[in-house]
Amino acid sequence: MSHELFLGLALQSTDYRVLTHYPLDSVMNPSHPIFHGGRMFRVFRDLAHNLVDYQGDLPESRYDYFRALNAGKIISGVKKWLIRENHIFVFDGNDKILDRFPFDQIFALTGYKHIAETFEKMGCAYDPSMSCAHFDYDGEFTIPRPIGRRILKGYFGFGSILETPYNPNAIVIPGMLHRLGDLVFSIIMRAQEYVEK
Repeated sequence: MSHELFLGLALQSTDYRVLTHYPLDSVMNPSHPIFHGGRMFRVFRDLAHNLVDYQGDLPESRYDYFRALNAGKIISGVKKWLIRENHIFVFDGNDKILDRFPFDQIFALTGYKHIAETFEKMGCAYDPSMSCAHFDYDGEFTIPRPIGRRILKGYFGFGSILETPYNPNAIVIPGMLHRLGDLVFSIIMRAQEYVEK
């Protein structure tokens, strides 16, 4: 059996569901910002601002999304799910069952958001209004008062630890590359502080 034929047969016999907390309006209109419950939802990424969300701007990904949507494979408004005897029970915010189905495998994408306790364990000052650590332009962690003092010389963050509401792209490679120049320069300057002593 050729590789292509085997792959084709595997895809034909694979059933799946996509569970998401996104509201139905957002799932049905993935390119548009939808306000629901005081929050803004948008399934497809907006290349002008956010590279993290689903790549609906790419033809293959867009096709896969709408194929799943039209086939009823995407379950929206999910607040929790439970496993009982090889079945998944899917619930909304009122504990109403949205769906129930058997499964063989579960693949979960749970996100990158760090909680306040994680930052505190690392010795980082946490900003509850922004749900992120305090850091300066190059990702060096700081204490917010009185004048933004550094916690330790050369204590830098990189990648998902620097995700903020104004920089959601910190968790993806283009976002990291954008910060790399400032980071490398700052590390060299901080190293010079140690050499001069």
